[in-house]
Amino acid sequence: MKPTIEQLAELHLQITAGTVTRASLQTFLEQGKAAESLKPVPDTNGLRIIKVMVRGSDSRWSKIEPGRYAYCNETARTGDFPVDPTDREVTVAIFPANYFDRNPTNEALRAEIERRNLTHPDRAVTETTLDVLKDELADKPTVGVCGVVQSDTDGDSIVGYVYEVADGRRLSLIGLRLDWPRDCQFVAVVSE
Repeated sequence: MKPTIEQLAELHLQITAGTVTRASLQTFLEQGKAAESLKPVPDTNGLRIIKVMVRGSDSRWSKIEPGRYAYCNETARTGDFPVDPTDREVTVAIFPANYFDRNPTNEALRAEIERRNLTHPDRAVTETTLDVLKDELADKPTVGVCGVVQSDTDGDSIVGYVYEVADGRRLSLIGLRLDWPRDCQFVAVVSE
């Protein structure tokens, strides 16, 4: 079986990024499976891992209902929080409170998630995780920085987030350079 152009492009990207191991390259050469065999292994050391069943097809993700939140930014749109519409089991990693040695900015959080070969959760993954852990998280602020990096009207980079605190759930947009309290927990995706 010959590799496709897309697989070769993926191989090139991963060689450039330095994430190709001898074993994964051998698998690729033997089977032509770049996307699976060359995926970097997520680093979940020190993180809590749980599995959640996400109903991406649920109609609540197709709209934003401010009444569901203790706070909802009036300018937030569903396009700010793209959701994978499939129903799936997701393995989630939770960064513990005080993981960072100072208040992390959204840029620092995103960089750490990428360094660990994890991905950013979408709104459905974040809210499902918060629902599953609701009783346990009552006194632990937990954040999922989801959505796409975009520019606001002033040209600043912003992302969407879902934030669970003692007084309820918040849905809003925040600048990449703004920071979160150190005692927050953060949601990331290991695999879907």
